[in-house]
Amino acid sequence: MRNSTMIFLLILFISIPIISFPQNKLSGKKLTPLVESGFLNNRIVTYGNDDSGTPLYNIPGMTGFFDYQTNGNNLKNILVFGDTIVTCWILADSTDPTGLTSRKAAYIVSYDGGNSWMPAPLELTVGRSAYPSLVKYIGLIGRSVTLTGRTYTPSQSGACWNDASLGLGAITQYIPSPSSGDIISSFISNPEVGCTQFRGDTLKFFKFRNDNNIFTSTQTIATTPQVISSNGRQFLAINNTGSRIFSMWYNATESKIFYSESQNGGTSFSSPAVLHQDGDVINGDATSPWISGDVIYKPGTNTPCVAWSTLGPGQTLTRTGSKILFWSPGINGGTPVVIADWHNYATLNDSLDFESLIGLQVGVSPVSHPSIAYSDDGSRLYCVFSGVVTDSLDGFNKNQIYITYSNNNGLTWSDPESYTSFAIPENSGAYQYDELYPTISEEGNTGNHVHVIYQATKGPGSQSFSDNSPVYRVWQCYLDRDLTTVIENNATQLQKTFTLNQNYPNPFNPETEISFSLTKKSIVSLNIYDVSGKLVKSILNNEEINAGQNSVIFKSENISSGIYFYALITNDGVLTKKMVLLK
Repeated sequence: MRNSTMIFLLILFISIPIISFPQNKLSGKKLTPLVESGFLNNRIVTYGNDDSGTPLYNIPGMTGFFDYQTNGNNLKNILVFGDTIVTCWILADSTDPTGLTSRKAAYIVSYDGGNSWMPAPLELTVGRSAYPSLVKYIGLIGRSVTLTGRTYTPSQSGACWNDASLGLGAITQYIPSPSSGDIISSFISNPEVGCTQFRGDTLKFFKFRNDNNIFTSTQTIATTPQVISSNGRQFLAINNTGSRIFSMWYNATESKIFYSESQNGGTSFSSPAVLHQDGDVINGDATSPWISGDVIYKPGTNTPCVAWSTLGPGQTLTRTGSKILFWSPGINGGTPVVIADWHNYATLNDSLDFESLIGLQVGVSPVSHPSIAYSDDGSRLYCVFSGVVTDSLDGFNKNQIYITYSNNNGLTWSDPESYTSFAIPENSGAYQYDELYPTISEEGNTGNHVHVIYQATKGPGSQSFSDNSPVYRVWQCYLDRDLTTVIENNATQLQKTFTLNQNYPNPFNPETEISFSLTKKSIVSLNIYDVSGKLVKSILNNEEINAGQNSVIFKSENISSGIYFYALITNDGVLTKKMVLLK
């Protein structure tokens, strides 16, 4: 398949002028910017229709031909209430894959943990709608959902929808005044939904009460120059009590990510601060923020958590600049932590693989569209994302869904593992599908079990936006996974390349020995952190250490009694252990 595809592309290059990004070299050569307004959009391809086959874990009825299931930001489109699973999506007809007339947002319910689903999705509007998110609420006749997103009825604007009861289909649409951009939402407490919306170049916060369907007055979060809504993206999270509201937005014009937080339930917001900007160096690599990201609060706390994707400087496609990053106050001294990049993701790690890439779907980066969520008890933090692979079709590279986790609130992360390939037999033919836009449920996860939805289609590239790719049927898939195997495999794989021993003595005062072994010469950092994740001391900082057994002495001057963590960090991964200082 790969050889025939390359022959086809060679013929295409000879006969037809096309726009593509050049091969990336190890020198980090800058490439054509990956702009959402049209990447590879002048390419001429055969316009066909492949309606054969179904991917595993597809949701019956949640299928159509619209394959741009996000407007850049991560949409909250799955809810889990015990055995009840609710998801929402965008559908479009085969004759109208761009959704010019048939694009409609819809939701569907399973009452038995995803084993079966309602006979058909419930469409939100008679006319067009798009980019829905889900919020739970208790209605007049029981449990239900509020959805927010975009409507085109009567004209394009943000909207909220209520169903009178879950799965009933008695859906009513509500539009704030003035009419403006898409509405992004997060649950506050019944019956309030928190909302943000671009209104021109101003970002507004307001509440929607789903008991009386009234929008509250708006509060300005930020305006120009921090907010430029053209190609901007917004993200929103609200803590369990509704007292803390974290708003984040991407400014494409300035290539910056800003954030602001309210500590009084949205009455006022802090001055906008820069979280990440073009040229920021992370782990020695120059980066630039990109459009996809996610924000949450750790359950039961006032601690916001952020994940987002990056490219190289100037929003260009470079191997080392392509990353998934994590940030939370107090973690890593305020410096973003790498979740996935060329150190731990195979296609980016191998320069030859990266150079063989042909094309990416519009809006997608090599590691893209992260979604984060905690286990319900707050002990484990998960991240799912899409990652490009070298398999290609129709001039684009395919993607798979990957998962990684952290046991210390995002300070260190396990190596990414394919979320779907562990669950899909290799001989099933499922690898034919391109997987994108994963979302992990914010509730219902445990320490080794998560709920994820994603898009699967046989052909990569966007047939709905600006890629002019062939038309394929698009499926929404739901996969809840027991991750015991993934967790065990991560630990086993790390131990094959290096080991970290328990410090001795432990508890200790005033000093303790930390020993570790390496199977090869490596660049190593050895850091000490307190229980909040704050860096206390760096014993080794990117130092070259020979293979074999090594040890260092940690002295506890000017450090108070308590529990601490020490992390051994190499290019192969991170190992962490706990120690106790008793003075």
